[in-house]
Amino acid sequence: MVRKILGLLFSFLLIGSYAGAEENQGVPPVESDQTGFYYIIKKGDTLWDLSRRFLNSEWEWPQMWKDNHQEPIYNPHLIYPGQRIRLRRRGSAPALALTLPVTTPAPAVQPKVIKPVIQADFYKYARINMVGFIRKEIVSPHGVIFKVKEDKTLIGMGDILYIRPTGGTPLIMGRQYYVYKTIGPLNDPDTKNEVGYQHYYTGVVEITVIEEQFAIALVKETFREMVVGEMLIPFEPSEPKVILSKAVKGLQGKIIAGEEGQILLGELNIAFINKGTVDGVQAGQQYQIFYQEAARVKPDDISKITLTPVEYASLIVLRVEQATATVLITDSKRTVKPGSTIYNPE
Repeated sequence: MVRKILGLLFSFLLIGSYAGAEENQGVPPVESDQTGFYYIIKKGDTLWDLSRRFLNSEWEWPQMWKDNHQEPIYNPHLIYPGQRIRLRRRGSAPALALTLPVTTPAPAVQPKVIKPVIQADFYKYARINMVGFIRKEIVSPHGVIFKVKEDKTLIGMGDILYIRPTGGTPLIMGRQYYVYKTIGPLNDPDTKNEVGYQHYYTGVVEITVIEEQFAIALVKETFREMVVGEMLIPFEPSEPKVILSKAVKGLQGKIIAGEEGQILLGELNIAFINKGTVDGVQAGQQYQIFYQEAARVKPDDISKITLTPVEYASLIVLRVEQATATVLITDSKRTVKPGSTIYNPE
């Protein structure tokens, strides 16, 4: 009876904490049943953030995905507003690691959306070390994961990996490495020519043992799903403060793709553009995304005129390669798609 009362109180607190939040077609964001809780995905949510909010650790997201991987989350990196996911109980206790005070009601838990900190001369983007890039040629790896201890399906923080050195560059004891895979080649939306391969970071490991034919590594961070066969390159941390710089006058380019392969992009999504250092692009530059239509001024006039550009999104450059750049969409009033045009309105 006590357990049932605590369960009802827990459900009431969670539902109440979202009383002022955006609803999805009238459905409350948190529901409960005998086996666990259900949560309705809202704009800006990620499994990483939901794991930190409900399980007190962002590193529990693989289990959250495992509980929902058949339906509705087929890809852990692609979740959408309106999706209903299960947060299971573990044993006799709720899966949500939240302590309920006996006499004092818990404070409302507000949805956490990580946004860049905007200052007069810089942006602070906390996840900058998770951001990948597009390069014409695949970066030569220093090693490849050939086994995970206990042959786990989902690799998480603290797991032990076995690394085969590659490329003739020795792995270094105590050094940290990015784990990555490549996607592509990707094509330029304008020319349709190949622009290169996306390098997609899945986490960071540290070399702990060097043997004659292999090395052993400890998983320090997981950004996304990590699997056997992925490659290693040295980890070079980036400063989260992106110093603002002046945009290139008259520059116009296109969105190549979203980092997660999204067809539809929005605020706080990472994307790639088809302009780089050869075009004068630098980290910290800001550009607008726009559309421009043509129309007949007079119904009987067959000729059309080009109308004023309509800006509907903004972005900031986070990382630059020779012919491409990685950008963060900082604001959007409508959906951004691959092929959308960027420019400097000045």
